[in-house]
Amino acid sequence: EKWKQSRHDLESIFTETCKPDQAASFEHMRQFFGTAGRKLFAVDISRLMSQDAFECFDFNGDGRLEFKEAYRCFKRVCTNFLQEHGATARVSIPTKTLEQAGITIIRVLASGGQGLAKLARHPQIGDCCVKEYSKADINAGSLDDMISEVEHLKMLHKSPLVMHCYEVFQDEQSFFCVNELLAGGDLGAFRGNCDRAGVSITEELFRR
Repeated sequence: EKWKQSRHDLESIFTETCKPDQAASFEHMRQFFGTAGRKLFAVDISRLMSQDAFECFDFNGDGRLEFKEAYRCFKRVCTNFLQEHGATARVSIPTKTLEQAGITIIRVLASGGQGLAKLARHPQIGDCCVKEYSKADINAGSLDDMISEVEHLKMLHKSPLVMHCYEVFQDEQSFFCVNELLAGGDLGAFRGNCDRAGVSITEELFRR
């Protein structure tokens, strides 16, 4: 809620920083972080703006961030910094059962340390992958990681190159992530299939 209240101030700072073209270079982002930090936290936080963070939110790879991208970058970097220094954010996850969501589980696709991946059918999406995390096994750190993963996937939901995450909810026993079904298998299976077919694994292949 506090981020929503600060969005207008951040947009004004961004507009002033990036005149006249309203798109931020890496240096613009450092200036934006510095000014926004002084406005919101009374401290210059330009040092938190890294090249890695910039590239992570440069979704189209043009070397510039529009305000929507810059806002998400600022929010994520600040949230990570606060969490690393002991602050925690309250996370609200809707509560409903698989049945209430209208989801039918077909079979288990894979299992591992992070839970189960299940082939399922969703009333609006159709075939999908439901990742189930048992509350008996998950801890606060794992939950934060799961939420962070979902938030990043939702930021990239318009990219055809990134798996879509549709929703997250919980029941009494588990947390559930409803994801796009990647029917081609995992990366290990993909490499094996390419080797058998004599196909070279190149950047161009992954962009198709």
